[in-house]
Amino acid sequence: SRVVVCTDGLANVGLGALDELKTDDERDAATAFYNRVGLLAVDKGVAVDVIGIEGEGCDVETLTAMVETSGGEIDKVNPMELHKNFGTAMANPVLATKVSATIMLHAGLHFRNDADGVVSANRMVRDLGNATKDTELTFEYSNKTRAQLAAGGIDLSTLTHFPFQVQIRYTKLSGMKCMRVISQAKRITHDIARAEAGVDT
Repeated sequence: SRVVVCTDGLANVGLGALDELKTDDERDAATAFYNRVGLLAVDKGVAVDVIGIEGEGCDVETLTAMVETSGGEIDKVNPMELHKNFGTAMANPVLATKVSATIMLHAGLHFRNDADGVVSANRMVRDLGNATKDTELTFEYSNKTRAQLAAGGIDLSTLTHFPFQVQIRYTKLSGMKCMRVISQAKRITHDIARAEAGVDT
């Protein structure tokens, strides 16, 4: 399911009011409220889209917490083109709910720069919520330090490939719970030019 919220200004009454925020604590409380709304939407299999009207005081930054958590989209539009954005939102339906991805790396690798997932050794679990055809998942990794490799008895010089695996758990709109497993082995290269030639391909 999908909920489209069209707003021409700041929420100014009741829960989630944004028009009189004066302190960081008040802004944090408002952000937490919209994050909870997003989590509730995820739990119910609903994506929340927000369409704000250009030239009005819509607080896109705060509303983003709700939208991103639920797997929705947020945009500011010209009021004369509002019908186009509703059409775009309806053309990108939710395909699965309660989606999570478990990513597994070789023991000689580790994740880096990832604050969105739960990381344990060379395994990371990331909750994606609702998924559409445009949903993407990216992550960064690098070699462990020489000391870590030595402690684990790992010699990367003997390897020609690194294995990767992603386990995707999700619930279909019919309620069926599924898991898809994708495994690949990627060739190792020590040639920087060769590695960069394969970026984004």
